[in-house]
Amino acid sequence: MYETDPDKLSQAPYTSGGVLRSNLVQDENGIFAISPRVTSEIVNPVAAYSLANGIGWADKIVNNTYASIKLIDGLEFKTSLGIDLAYWGSDGLNMPHYLNATNYLDTNSVYTSFNRGLTWMWDNTVSYNKTFGKHTLSALVGHSAQAVNGRYIGGSKRIFRSLTYKTQQ
Repeated sequence: MYETDPDKLSQAPYTSGGVLRSNLVQDENGIFAISPRVTSEIVNPVAAYSLANGIGWADKIVNNTYASIKLIDGLEFKTSLGIDLAYWGSDGLNMPHYLNATNYLDTNSVYTSFNRGLTWMWDNTVSYNKTFGKHTLSALVGHSAQAVNGRYIGGSKRIFRSLTYKTQQ
């Protein structure tokens, strides 16, 4: 989990141009180990977890309301309206880090995003059912309308001065 061998810390991937990298991930126990063989998405999981500073959030309202009215004997009107309204987003800070050759950040960055999505559906039907002796007549007509829309706004800033960062929860 940690690299403590001074010989290894004086070589790649811990150094760049013979100088110890300033963005190595570390905590009070030392520098997190980096695999010299793996250079893709596989990283030290404890080091990656220590970098997690983002917050995601979501609020959602879902409703479906209907009504049915008997107009005359055998003739019925039904209407149904459903909505799905959601707000979600995230806020976070990425500190400089070096997990391996493909997972690193030389500068800090801060980001935020806000999303809104609305889907609604409105269904209307008229049905007629009538029995004449041994025969039954049934008819159904209807109409359905649906709309989906959403909005997104987000932003980020790199290379800003930051002394401390505390996650608000």
